[in-house]
Amino acid sequence: QKDQQDAIHLEIPKWPALRPFGFNYPDVKQNSEEWSKLRIGKVPCSSVESLIGLSGNKEHLYILTCITNDIDPAKAKPKKYRSFARGQEFENEAREAFEANTGIPVSTCGYFTHPTDKKYGGSPDSIRPAYLLEIKTRIAGSKEPLNSITADHLLQTNFQMSLTGANITFLQSYLPETKCSNVFLIEKNNLHLDVVKMVVDKMITNTIITSWNYEEDNLLRKTGEHNLNKVLSFESLKPLRAWLKKRLPK
Repeated sequence: QKDQQDAIHLEIPKWPALRPFGFNYPDVKQNSEEWSKLRIGKVPCSSVESLIGLSGNKEHLYILTCITNDIDPAKAKPKKYRSFARGQEFENEAREAFEANTGIPVSTCGYFTHPTDKKYGGSPDSIRPAYLLEIKTRIAGSKEPLNSITADHLLQTNFQMSLTGANITFLQSYLPETKCSNVFLIEKNNLHLDVVKMVVDKMITNTIITSWNYEEDNLLRKTGEHNLNKVLSFESLKPLRAWLKKRLPK
């Protein structure tokens, strides 16, 4: 009974295949050489979580160094993780499973820059006029798809929505061995975007925060106290990371 009460029912129009275009959309193929060049010195949506320290201090410093010194992380430290190759291998299969299971059509896309700030860019796995699809293939040996989202997912999808104008993202956790998926609906949250973007802006330009107007939560107040008129650091952003984790849906 509880599962039935919590279910979300959506009716999505059957649009034809979408071809993205616009002033902030260089039409390049994901993972191509042109695509990689566009990302150098920029803040990819998938790296925002690393910049604020959700992947640890070492990754925080590495990503920050790459962005501020125009270094291509893919060449400086090639992704040799099996999970990355696995994600690429099963992305199309996961997308087809999403369309078959939900009846929601999606289209692939290339690279978007932020409409008002070219320092930010990203490449959603799939797109439609009002929503995005982000695919997370489970690592080998997993027994089931994810049962909840993380703060990493929350940030990546929100920044992707800020680039594309979408208001919702379907995050699909896919397990190829069983062909099973769990799909999570993530809504755009302007407070998350405003707070985190201001912090990242200061970090990548090596400037300090001179005013802090976010008092909606005790952890946000602590974030201001720890960082106001100071150089941002992995340690000083601990309250911000705690706030984001607290904001995750139950």
